[in-house]
Amino acid sequence: MADNIKRRSFLAFSAAWMAMRRALGIAPTPAREPKVDPPAFAPGPKVEPLQPPDLSRPGPAKITFATNEDAAEWIRRLRGSAPELPEESEAIKRASVEKQVYIFNVGPIRFVQGCGSYGDVVIPALPERDCFGGTVAGPVIIPGLPSECCKQYANDSEYFERIYHLPTGSEYAHHPGLDFAMEVIGAARQTKQYYPGDLRRYGVFVSQSAEPSAEEIVEAQELLRKSAEEECAREDQIYRMEVDRHQVALASWIKRRESGESSAYGPRPVFFHRVDERARTFGRILKKTVSEHLWMVDA
Repeated sequence: MADNIKRRSFLAFSAAWMAMRRALGIAPTPAREPKVDPPAFAPGPKVEPLQPPDLSRPGPAKITFATNEDAAEWIRRLRGSAPELPEESEAIKRASVEKQVYIFNVGPIRFVQGCGSYGDVVIPALPERDCFGGTVAGPVIIPGLPSECCKQYANDSEYFERIYHLPTGSEYAHHPGLDFAMEVIGAARQTKQYYPGDLRRYGVFVSQSAEPSAEEIVEAQELLRKSAEEECAREDQIYRMEVDRHQVALASWIKRRESGESSAYGPRPVFFHRVDERARTFGRILKKTVSEHLWMVDA
């Protein structure tokens, strides 16, 4: 250890001595290396667009393009080479328009219903201030003879086949458009039983008229009000459970702290409850207050 101390002292003295000599001009300052600017960026060789591989061969294929424009051009060519969609006859088009049905919404929630190859059906929401006011959002038009085009393969070629929605075993079997619309809102095989996936519970309904009747609107509003009350009651129950859990954790923390346990010096338990936004929305349209539901704070 004594040798290390002596060595460190000698090095410190030598450094101080050399600094003093440089300050007095006795010892020359070591020359600094000249500053060299970094080399300019040299672009690499130009990348030529690669030819797409032969997609007729089995196995995965990777296509690389030099620019986005080349990729977009390749996609346009692929779409142009795709088989055409089969056209509908004029009689089917006319019947589909004559028997089309409409989906409306009297609730404040927007729904996007996936319907496979038919595509997504977007059901718009009604502004909260207009709920229970007699107005509706929509309509979403469903054709009387809904169909979808599916790709088929035969004899090393591909083509599209139009498949129509033909219900069987349903009370709406005589009306394919109405049956499909009920499927969209999750109520195809049920009339008065409202399951969780049934959007009628949230104010969505199907009408065969472009202007829904007052009775249809009132019925939808009553179902919405009932579901909103149930959601608020459910949120009340969850909130009370969280309050009880927090009180138990806080009492345990205070008890451990008073007993002097080292584990009690952690952070004080903080009450946290994440409110379901759907419950907040229903609480607002029902004109609920904080005195009725504590979780309505900042709603």
